[in-house]
Amino acid sequence: PSKVLAPPLDADELISRLKAEKEKKEGKEKKEKKEKKEKKKESKREKESSSIHNEVSSFLREIFTHYCKEIKNEKKLNENNIPLETIESYIMENINEQLSLEDIAYEVGYNTSYIIRAFKKKYGLSPHAYMINKKINCAENILAKNSNLNVSDIAYEFGFCDQSHFTRSFKRVFGISPNTYK
Repeated sequence: PSKVLAPPLDADELISRLKAEKEKKEGKEKKEKKEKKEKKKESKREKESSSIHNEVSSFLREIFTHYCKEIKNEKKLNENNIPLETIESYIMENINEQLSLEDIAYEVGYNTSYIIRAFKKKYGLSPHAYMINKKINCAENILAKNSNLNVSDIAYEFGFCDQSHFTRSFKRVFGISPNTYK
């Protein structure tokens, strides 16, 4: 097998081929540069998109966390109000009795310390002060409707030990004695 040799190239043809190869190489380099630029742009867009995605995710996470805390707080408030509503009802049902904190605690199934804390938090008053205020307000309503009643009878009716305790409590709330109020 003999090899066929290509005819020798003349100088113009050689220059022409070299130019073509150079142009081809430059074209390839331009194409690679352009592709590299496009990749950079795409990478930048992806980073921006990722950054926006992270910001949105962070924002949504923050909203969700806040929402969960609010639900938890609302649930606590509702849970805390249930025994207070029960206690209020019990006090009003037994407004004429001499209730002790222990009686109330036994009735609602909570310890006295919890009841005191819950009352102070909601009303700014101890349970005892709350009961006295409720009794005095009920007595005031009766006095307003019927001024012929004896103050000592009203005091006894609302579970006060004596008329002087009732009068002091009434005066503290309304600024005047029950007799003057009549």
